[in-house]
Amino acid sequence: NDLYIVMKVKSWTDRVALSEEDIQQRWNNVRERLTDSKALRIYENFVAKIMKGKKIEFVPSTFRKLVNLVGPLYFELEEKRREIFLNMALDKKLDNPKFLDLRKGLEDIRNEPFFRIDGEVWTVGDFEIELEKHPLVFRKKKMAKKELGEQFKFAIADMIRDKYLTQEAYKRGYDKVNVVKRNVEMWKDAYLANYQKKKYLERFKLEQKEGPQIIIKYLNPYIDQLQAKYNDVIKINVEEFEKIKLTRIDMFVTQYNVPFPVVVPAFPQVTTDHKLDYGRRMENVIP
Repeated sequence: NDLYIVMKVKSWTDRVALSEEDIQQRWNNVRERLTDSKALRIYENFVAKIMKGKKIEFVPSTFRKLVNLVGPLYFELEEKRREIFLNMALDKKLDNPKFLDLRKGLEDIRNEPFFRIDGEVWTVGDFEIELEKHPLVFRKKKMAKKELGEQFKFAIADMIRDKYLTQEAYKRGYDKVNVVKRNVEMWKDAYLANYQKKKYLERFKLEQKEGPQIIIKYLNPYIDQLQAKYNDVIKINVEEFEKIKLTRIDMFVTQYNVPFPVVVPAFPQVTTDHKLDYGRRMENVIP
């Protein structure tokens, strides 16, 4: 069936680690694999504890309506865009005719009850709101049309699970942990930089808003002004700055099977000036 595969191993090849470096790398790989396995078991037990006693009960008629709205468009799109199609469809800024029927259909059933969990009834509208915060992630990437309903339920269940885990994380104060705060600030800075760049360039009514010539002509002078304006409040850890090794190869890291796969936001391109001729040296830095 779909749950088990029986295989017969006919032969195998041993790859002997000869050098000290190879031996150490193999130990590290085994240690990492065992650590990940143990961490996964702890996580699964924690999730089971949080979700104990909670059950999602879908309203069959509403669920069928939603699947019938979603299905045709889902299978029309390229496979790599299917994961984000619902979020694209609900984004009113995207004027795509393909999404109009879906939006109209959702509007007609927005106030209908969709499912119940933990004594709370979710309408289709409630589901839309949560979807804006947490994109659906289908467990099965390649599926037949007849499987969409089941996979849709699984994706919603995973979204609800993550909602409860997020609530528990806030209760435990994880949002105050330094590594979490740094991650939040990193994304906030990236979004604000891109937003400010977009708003600044809009005043020039440019047909093209990207490219080196746009940066040189419009953004370089603007960034120079900002550097001069905030020169006295910018502090730079020069020693750490000089340790940064840059390459000409762009690195784009993503995670698999998570609602937000991009690990680090793309660095906003706002200037071609590479000279560190602004700000003050940060003194008494604690290593």
